[in-house]
Amino acid sequence: MLYHGRPGTDYDATFWQAIHTVQDRTWPQMPARIEAVRMLDVHGEAKTTPFAWIEEERALAHVGVITHPLRLLGGDRVVAGIHAVCVAPRAAQARAGTAVRGGGPHLD
Repeated sequence: MLYHGRPGTDYDATFWQAIHTVQDRTWPQMPARIEAVRMLDVHGEAKTTPFAWIEEERALAHVGVITHPLRLLGGDRVVAGIHAVCVAPRAAQARAGTAVRGGGPHLD
């Protein structure tokens, strides 16, 4: 199932555990870094809009979108940043060369 377009705070702990598991496979130090940031009272779930494919409570792929306010050419702008892009090894091998959404029969 594709989860997308809602703020990170809309998702429960089971969702975030699945996301953190796939992130840990990509970046083994990620859980420790997430906890270190939480100690500074910064909660990433409140800052991101996740896009994730989850099957049987296992995340197969994740892309996060975060807003970045900035001053550009004398004006205030808000731009999107892409972060925490990862794909579970099992999904990457089974779906090599396909996109997560619309990737053909593998995801239907």
